[in-house]
Amino acid sequence: LDPYPVQIGVFEARPELLVGAASSSNVFLDDANEVSDVIMTFAPQLAAATTWSRHRIGFDAILAHEEYLDTSTESATQYGLRGFGQLDINSRFAVAGSIGQQNARERRSSIGGTANAEERIEFDRTSVEANAIYATERVRLRGRVGMDEYDYSDGTSVGGAPLDQDFRDYDEMRTGVIAEYAMSRDWSLRGEVEHVDRDYNNPLVGQVDRDISGYILRAGTSFELPVALRGQVSAELQNFDPADPT
Repeated sequence: LDPYPVQIGVFEARPELLVGAASSSNVFLDDANEVSDVIMTFAPQLAAATTWSRHRIGFDAILAHEEYLDTSTESATQYGLRGFGQLDINSRFAVAGSIGQQNARERRSSIGGTANAEERIEFDRTSVEANAIYATERVRLRGRVGMDEYDYSDGTSVGGAPLDQDFRDYDEMRTGVIAEYAMSRDWSLRGEVEHVDRDYNNPLVGQVDRDISGYILRAGTSFELPVALRGQVSAELQNFDPADPT
């Protein structure tokens, strides 16, 4: 359900409701004891932003509930909140920023997840981001600095033993530059370079240092065809160096 925008003072609000159903033949990813289930999803969300000719502030909010009809221990309610703003310095240059908070449950299929947890592991993600944007008729440049903080909650194993998850907490900083050049009205070239630095807050005693840093390069093109079709094609190169060579 995606109704027309609702005007509330200087804000334009877009309420949405997502309702979905999914089926899983093996909820716990266990070949020896497969459990099937049907999952219902209910996710109301709201996005609102000002309609000013210059500058902009707004927020996004979502509340998503997943209900497993047979295995109730997998059911969970998750949420996300984000506030953002943009200050237009002049017609070509602007600065923007956002801050967000997300509460979520880890998927059973997550790499590095806790396979024997009685319930899916819960985690919180706090995000802060700052941007600088420069745009002309053909050129668009964006510089970005973002910090994400992940905080995992302790869990309980199937046998009732506590599962400490503090060792998984980490901070991740991303800095990058995106450049786009419009070859024509319907076709542009795009390039991006991004540096990633991940630091774990609670290193495991006697274990390897899991901190890692590296860069990502992306290059591609965006296009719009005269048949109501819009798309993007890109290639990506990732290069990461762990702090511990082992």
